[in-house]
Amino acid sequence: MIRIREIWQNVKVGAKFHQLTVIGQQFRLHTGKPKPAWACVVQCTCGTFKVVYAADLVRGFQKSCGCHRLYVLRVLGRRTTHGESKTPLHNLWHLIKLRCTDPNQKSYPNYGGRGISVHPEWSESYESFRDYVRDRGYLQGLTRSISSLEEENPC
Repeated sequence: MIRIREIWQNVKVGAKFHQLTVIGQQFRLHTGKPKPAWACVVQCTCGTFKVVYAADLVRGFQKSCGCHRLYVLRVLGRRTTHGESKTPLHNLWHLIKLRCTDPNQKSYPNYGGRGISVHPEWSESYESFRDYVRDRGYLQGLTRSISSLEEENPC
């Protein structure tokens, strides 16, 4: 019975794994772990050279230098609608929707439980919420708009 370790220890120069071709002899790569790992230098079909673990080649974990993923993203297009999913304003919109619609939320009884709902246009689209709020002077970190602050302090 051949063990997998014997297979990756014997990866030959010229062997092809998906888009990677082995171009250098294997060597032991000391990474600070108890046992060093077998690694080799490979060349991708795009021309990039890279050092990879031989075990990752044999198991199919390393298929390219990373160019294939970029190619797929370019061909299929990025699957983003607005690109603001991690912003504070998007989080605010998401939390507003949750406390008005999700009975499992802690603050649901104070909002959705009392019949408070999100405007239908806002519940469907973050962009409409974002545009409405920004047109009325939203600034990150403030709980009130600039216009209400100016009315209180007319300096």
